[in-house]
Amino acid sequence: MADNKVVVTNKGIVSKIFGAIMVMLGAMDCMLAWRGSFQISEFYIILIGLGLALFCFGTIVHNQASKGSKS
Repeated sequence: MADNKVVVTNKGIVSKIFGAIMVMLGAMDCMLAWRGSFQISEFYIILIGLGLALFCFGTIVHNQASKGSKS
């Protein structure tokens, strides 16, 4: 019989959560500044970009950890 054990790993989850929070904060600040007729600051765009990068990093770490635990 094949021994297919599923191992749940939490590596990369914190990075994904912080990345998602950064994207949401940047998007909300950007929308509020746009709605208030203010110029959109570069900080908001950088915050969204760094949040996306952190989320992708967490996803890669999580996928690599789950692949390594299966073998």
